[in-house]
Amino acid sequence: MSLTKKIIILIFISLLLNTIFILLLSLYQQKVLQNKAETAFIQTLVISLRDAIVSDVIDNNELRVTDLLKEIKNNSNSIVFLYLTKNGNSVFAHSFEKGFPRYLFNNINHAYKSSEVILNHRYQTETKLINEYSTVLIQGIDTSIHIGIDQSESESILRENVIQIIIGSIGITFLLLIAVFWNTIKIIYPLNHLSSLITGYKEGEIIQLDKVETKIPEIRQLVFALKSAFKERDNSFKILKEHEQDLLITLNSIGDGVISTDEKGRVVRMNPVAEDLTGWSFDEAHGMLIKTIFPVINTTTRKVMQNPVEKVISNGKTMHLSNHTTLVTKDAIEYQIANSAAPIINSDGRTSGVVVIFHDVTKEYKIQKELNLYRDNLEELVSSRTKKLNDSIVQLTNAQNKLIESEKMASLGSLVAGIAHEINTPVGSSITGITHIQDLSKNINQQLQNKTLKKSLLENYVKDINIMSESVRVSLVNAANIVKSFKQIAVDQHAEEIRDFNLYKYIQSVLLNLKSAIKNERIHIDNHIDKELNIYSYPGVFSQIITNLVMNSKIHAFDSDIDGVIEINIKQDNNNLIFTYKDNGKGMSENTIKHIFDPFFTTKLGQGGSGLGMHIIYNLITQKMKGTIECDSELNVGTEFIINIPIKK
Repeated sequence: MSLTKKIIILIFISLLLNTIFILLLSLYQQKVLQNKAETAFIQTLVISLRDAIVSDVIDNNELRVTDLLKEIKNNSNSIVFLYLTKNGNSVFAHSFEKGFPRYLFNNINHAYKSSEVILNHRYQTETKLINEYSTVLIQGIDTSIHIGIDQSESESILRENVIQIIIGSIGITFLLLIAVFWNTIKIIYPLNHLSSLITGYKEGEIIQLDKVETKIPEIRQLVFALKSAFKERDNSFKILKEHEQDLLITLNSIGDGVISTDEKGRVVRMNPVAEDLTGWSFDEAHGMLIKTIFPVINTTTRKVMQNPVEKVISNGKTMHLSNHTTLVTKDAIEYQIANSAAPIINSDGRTSGVVVIFHDVTKEYKIQKELNLYRDNLEELVSSRTKKLNDSIVQLTNAQNKLIESEKMASLGSLVAGIAHEINTPVGSSITGITHIQDLSKNINQQLQNKTLKKSLLENYVKDINIMSESVRVSLVNAANIVKSFKQIAVDQHAEEIRDFNLYKYIQSVLLNLKSAIKNERIHIDNHIDKELNIYSYPGVFSQIITNLVMNSKIHAFDSDIDGVIEINIKQDNNNLIFTYKDNGKGMSENTIKHIFDPFFTTKLGQGGSGLGMHIIYNLITQKMKGTIECDSELNVGTEFIINIPIKK
């Protein structure tokens, strides 16, 4: 059914219901007005009768009351009867000429005590419709008056009014329908035109909304909205087409075969690589089940494998085929392939399709197969060469350990050279003193033999002997202390025994032994170690660390024309020693810092650097002492080593 017909039918039904409502309302209002008019008439009549018949009623003068009632009835065309009842069920007087009618007998046994006029009964005789109104004549005497009013004429007038209302309503409704039909046509025509244009647009025609002519603002607004909507739709379609083209170009540019399906496993997209590998063109494969164009078998067992798309559709998870998968093409050519299948998830979270990506690994598979044939022999060959390599590694490790030991001995040699130089001074002084004593003794002995010895000369001799003896003693004590210190350090470095010792005094003795090694350098060493710090550890390790760090600073940090300062700080923090060694030398680059602890790494190869000094320190701290060491350095500023060593109580 067309929209025009629907609108007209709805309007017609609305007008019809409105007409029926107005008709019923009019009837109701006329009835109400009629009843009110009759009630007013009855009340007026009753008031007139009260004054005329009350005395006769009290005196029971039935005849006079009857004559008066008949006279009133005869003088009014609308009054059908009048009668009075006493004691609720006894007719006292009435206006009937031929006796009291039978149809009233059943309703005279009711006493009315209210002075209001009420509609008591409605009677339909053969010729008339009668309304009976009743009320109390006078309060206190138990007498009621009943008046019958003829409704026939009123009903006739009412019917005529209803007919006129119906005719008028039909006429007005018809005119309204014509007006509505005309206006509906004016509204529907541009809408129908608009609908035909939209239908043509769906079929690919160019939509021309400017041809829709109307003066209705709402339809103009609708046309404007449709223009905007179609413009946005065209732009969106253009962008979608561009994206589709980009997707197609991307898909065709992929070096692997790509096939996408819908949720039923039917092919919806396919790139050229997939066409070449399967032997099916996209035009042939479009809409077909992928298991038809992409059959796969197990390379080893030759059994048909479940298609990956079916698995993905069933469980919604990405899957990869095994390495032994063979694709059988349309022309029965077999390719060894590697592939994966992944679900396409839409915005609702449901699987709307599957994309399969695969590529030909036939050559790689053949190469792998050939490699497997040589694997057993290769394993034997590798095992043999691994043994040789392990032997070489052992030899290299032994060589490295010997080099490290040599470096330690070289460090000890530096101490020996320094000690030899330090001992030379007190020993030389002692030899000089003893020689002088010998000379004095020879002179005294000669004078004694010649008997020329004087008391003053002997006293001077004794005095000189005491002075030179003390000088020799002091020099020999110094030499003994140096030898003792060196002996302890040498023993500690060689034996690596753990014992209790005062760290400040021990480091001070190490620095004393190193004094000669840096004697010709302008280097000053500040020992800031707590003089009361006693620890239970490996003293030889600390000697080696201090020696290597100081010699490293001498070789790499300071030039001969620079005043160098080295600061050594060691403090105890609970069960850890925080050891910092800092110099104000040249500093190091970031690359040097990265390799500072590597074995055989040095920036002074052939110039006194072996590349093992810092490596030995790193091994002693991290392996022997279970500690850590960090290096922080900046070019032309200096270098700082932060060492953390756990100590035993």
